[in-house]
Amino acid sequence: MAAAASLLWCYAWWRGRIGAPRTPLLVAGIGIVADWTAELLLIFGPYAQIATLAFFLTGAIANGLYTIAGIQLTLASPFTVPERAYAAFMWSAGVMLSAGAILGIPLVTAIASGELFLLFCPWCVWLSRRL
Repeated sequence: MAAAASLLWCYAWWRGRIGAPRTPLLVAGIGIVADWTAELLLIFGPYAQIATLAFFLTGAIANGLYTIAGIQLTLASPFTVPERAYAAFMWSAGVMLSAGAILGIPLVTAIASGELFLLFCPWCVWLSRRL
């Protein structure tokens, strides 16, 4: 829950720095609802009965919406071509993560999650200095 909230905060900060519309925050906000719903289901629900739904909500819906919001912010940002290329590669991992969750291929979801975190963490540090 904290990770989703901090991502939403990061997106709000990013949006404020570039003066982008609020649409990415709305998209990410819907994603956080899906993410927190999934987490609460996994904590309080009968695991065997709700696991598939919960993993779909967090992997496909939430991460898909976070990726869309990130792409929207990237497109609204004054980045150079190399910076956009890095972002495109990073966000493609988010798309792959969601695709793996939609198609029910855990290996794809796991690989994409690793790739996304490997690329996104340095991106956040760079972004804080760039904007």
